[in-house]
Amino acid sequence: MHGVRRPEYTSAYHFARKFYSKSKSFVKIMQGDGKFSCEKDGIVLARYIIQGEELIKGHKTLDFFYLVVSRGSIQQHGRLPVTVNEGNVNQGELTLSLQRMPELTPLAQVVVYTMLPDGEAVADSRYFPIHLCLKNKVDN
Repeated sequence: MHGVRRPEYTSAYHFARKFYSKSKSFVKIMQGDGKFSCEKDGIVLARYIIQGEELIKGHKTLDFFYLVVSRGSIQQHGRLPVTVNEGNVNQGELTLSLQRMPELTPLAQVVVYTMLPDGEAVADSRYFPIHLCLKNKVDN
């Protein structure tokens, strides 16, 4: 019939992988509130739990690393050392600052990871939307 709309149904899929860490250690990047402003640095928080049995005897620090990827390339990177105690459950929070926000628009992917002495990678990744902005401002 002419003028009659028929619904079209498409298929949707979601693949979920089981989370597994043989050491029971993890890092989790926390979700931000809405979009980051391009006017100021964005703050990203990550929580971690590292099992002390996985650490090398005598080591007092463990390095976390982060990458900020936008527009197909690494825009920022760094190292965040944390104090750890062998034999104890080590937990805490990491804070990193997203800088040069106009270079990160419209979307930045943040990856935080560490390598345990046995070779296990403990990592998380999250996307953060950023308000569109211009590098050069025009004043009236």
